Amino acid sequence: MEVAQLIYRGRGMYTNPETGMEVSGDDKDRRLVMLINDFIIEREDIDPKRLWLRQSSDLLTLLVMLRSTIHTRIKGDAGLNKNRIAFVPVGSVGDEELLRLMSDDVLDFLREAKIFISDSHPQEAKAIVKKAEQLTANIFKHFDLRGQSLEKNAKSYANYQTLQALTKTVSRISSRLLPSLDNDELKIPDNLTCIGPFWIEDWSDRQTEEIFSFEAWKADVKQNSSRLLGSLKEIAESKKFKFPSKLKRPANELYKLLSREQEGFVIESSTRQALKTKNIVIGLPLDYPHFWNEQSEDDMRQQVLQDPQAWRSALGRSLTPQGLIVPVVPHYRTFPWIAVAGRRIFTQLETVFSDRYFMASSELNLLNTILLEDEADNK
Repeated sequence: MEVAQLIYRGRGMYTNPETGMEVSGDDKDRRLVMLINDFIIEREDIDPKRLWLRQSSDLLTLLVMLRSTIHTRIKGDAGLNKNRIAFVPVGSVGDEELLRLMSDDVLDFLREAKIFISDSHPQEAKAIVKKAEQLTANIFKHFDLRGQSLEKNAKSYANYQTLQALTKTVSRISSRLLPSLDNDELKIPDNLTCIGPFWIEDWSDRQTEEIFSFEAWKADVKQNSSRLLGSLKEIAESKKFKFPSKLKRPANELYKLLSREQEGFVIESSTRQALKTKNIVIGLPLDYPHFWNEQSEDDMRQQVLQDPQAWRSALGRSLTPQGLIVPVVPHYRTFPWIAVAGRRIFTQLETVFSDRYFMASSELNLLNTILLEDEADNK
């Protein structure tokens, strides 16, 4: 749709700055150059010839759609032979990066495993997948996201003490209605936005990495890890059962990831991967210090968060209705939080709060306004 709107710019009458006369922009020769980025992801489970054929077909479809859109914008018709139709693409603007996280493989495997178990397959094959699903959720539940800011005194509400200082200062009995602006505890950084009961924190200036921790000092963890390796290998390489490629691919990726850690299993191991993106935001409950008490490393007691899946879903909806939300398996050893990487969340917020889009965002939208009949003219 943006391409179609771009073509319209410069049309109609305009004043020539050199002569001061009105001229028509429709009569001016134009040249529009479009660049199409195309790529091929090599996968072992797909025949290269079939992949190239499908890729070529997708590219030809795109070119036909692009030509029809341009033709429709200029002449009102798609210009397709013997077909009087207009081609107007409608949809959201693509704002996702081509970003692959370790969490993607965990999510893909758990999702495809549920689909496989619910479909009609041999019970023995289902048992293998169900066992692998349970072990994956158990082993990959210890997930963390760490961001290192280049700024020395950067504030973050993902830091328990920072948000606790704000809430205590605001809620204490002696606090003033108009507090002093010199109070550093009350200064909310520019990278923070409050939406209802949630904080949204921009981590675009941080060096971020995702971390899966494996507590190898626990005998059951080491034993379950070995079991999972066997199940994943059976799914990825089984000749007895025909597991779908959508299940085999993430199973193979998790097998590689876990086998790498198995080689050096010591007291505690972890897998880390840097997130090479500037589009990463964190979602936090507005006042989590109110219900969560930070624990020291020596404190053996463990707080239990009731219904972590509900927390993850609620926080996820505050940022995006779709796409990858981490952690994939909600098992919080600290306060509840979520993160979204590779999506331009703050760009969407700017659109929501812009007065230029008021008519498009209200119930009485611009289209309805145009179609309203003025009763006064009919009397």
